[in-house]
Amino acid sequence: PSIRALYKVNEQQSLWAAVSHAVRTPARFEHSAVANVAVPTIPNVTARVEGTREYESEELTAYELGYRAQISEALFFDLALFYNDYDNLRTSERGTPIVGTPVLLPISYGNRLEGETYGVEIAPSWRVTETWRLSAGYSYLETQLNRKGTTDATAENAEGDSPENQFHIR
Repeated sequence: PSIRALYKVNEQQSLWAAVSHAVRTPARFEHSAVANVAVPTIPNVTARVEGTREYESEELTAYELGYRAQISEALFFDLALFYNDYDNLRTSERGTPIVGTPVLLPISYGNRLEGETYGVEIAPSWRVTETWRLSAGYSYLETQLNRKGTTDATAENAEGDSPENQFHIR
């Protein structure tokens, strides 16, 4: 679900705001499947990925605030601020290894990661002619994650998965 509002300051300027909520429901595999996967870098070791009914839906609540202006007949400017709140993000939890041939490393899904992202997007555009438009953009993204006792080693690096600064010209 989402709720959005638009306020026209005048014919050339508008303000908008939005609040949205999204949920990712676990797949059947994440709840009930079992798969043995060989670990190619470690001989005689197999990872046993097991679904669990304790794995919950991941949730996002997103807040956005924006400004749009038509500076001239051919020049536009957009500015957007955003804040996203994430709960119950998926982690891969390691269990106690089971000694045997091969050694089994139990891995199950968990929800031991939460976090937030926030930032700004700036996007000017210029209609040079009827058939030629130039647009540029800059976005800044800050990511902060909280590991709630997870054994998932990849969760440590998740904050660096998305670029902090992006530029584009089209």
